[in-house]
Amino acid sequence: MEAYSKALSPIRSCPVCGATLERGFIYARSIRWDTGRHAIRATWIGEPCLLAPFSLRDRSTHALKCSRCRIAIFDYGASG
Repeated sequence: MEAYSKALSPIRSCPVCGATLERGFIYARSIRWDTGRHAIRATWIGEPCLLAPFSLRDRSTHALKCSRCRIAIFDYGASG
């Protein structure tokens, strides 16, 4: 069995509400990061891609989820 993300392993509770976090995976074709909100665009050439750059298939990465706050924390360095 694959080892869980070293970065996420010590995190046990939600940083917002303190509830226990659920371990799992995020599946996506890509997750992109920017400091501003944009309208939907057809291309993101040159923008940082945190998960699955230029992939036509879904990729997964280790994640933690708080069902109460509806937030997710993921380790994009552990994608595969």
